[in-house]
Amino acid sequence: MTVGPQTPSNVTQKGRALGIRPAAPGKRRIPRLLNDRMPRIAEAFAEEVASGGSIRSFASSLGLPLATITGWMQKHQIVREAYDQARSVRADLRAERIDEVADGALAGEHEVPAATLRIKADQWLARCERPGYYGDRTQVTGHGGGPIEVRWRKDDQATDVQCLTVIRSPEEGEEDS
Repeated sequence: MTVGPQTPSNVTQKGRALGIRPAAPGKRRIPRLLNDRMPRIAEAFAEEVASGGSIRSFASSLGLPLATITGWMQKHQIVREAYDQARSVRADLRAERIDEVADGALAGEHEVPAATLRIKADQWLARCERPGYYGDRTQVTGHGGGPIEVRWRKDDQATDVQCLTVIRSPEEGEEDS
């Protein structure tokens, strides 16, 4: 029978509420016993991360080593997906906080240098946590901001192979070759 890593005896009340039980002295836990509880654990993990917590703080709140949580993330897709969704929510919350901090600075509730630091930090973290939405966008355009012209031609070195060539738009007065 396959056995998993030993669960420490210092499992917290929160960990026990999620069904994590300490292993008996000298014994190791059987992974399938914990697999049944993984959806509840993943949900609690997502709540912790979305509310601003970290993997480290979640492990600490359960009384487990960090390696246990990262191991769950590697082995259980439900935990990975919960973490990804929670990071996305956390990025959205950071974006909302940027508005609140900026408004507070304008109203005189926050000092401008401190508000600027908080805003820049939240912007950077939101870009890291949700790059497709908050990340920098790169736009590729042709000459003068126009579309890129794409032509197909036969390569002299290959007999029947079509090669893709990207050519800038001809400037006015130039002949198309």
